[in-house]
Amino acid sequence: MKTITPIRDNVIGQMLEPVGDERTVNGLILTEKNLGEESIRPRWFLVTHCGPEQTDMTPGMYVLVPHGRWSRGLNLEGTLREADKLFLLDNESLMGTSDVNPLD
Repeated sequence: MKTITPIRDNVIGQMLEPVGDERTVNGLILTEKNLGEESIRPRWFLVTHCGPEQTDMTPGMYVLVPHGRWSRGLNLEGTLREADKLFLLDNESLMGTSDVNPLD
């Protein structure tokens, strides 16, 4: 993996539930944009990188981020997998943290 270092107190994370498509029983593919209100919700991220001035979080922590308070994503792995993307998080809007994976 390529190295990335956030500046100041920025936080970079990996989404635990990547945004994706859903297929209906009839085979119709619905993109996340078309799924409705259930797709507009907070998401959990695994913190992967923290800037040198960040004092509230460390890599390995899990953070709950309000809907839309993250960047479009950057894939440093060079794959097309949504799960490989890293996101710049709006650390001023974080809702909570956890030391253990909240989805387990």
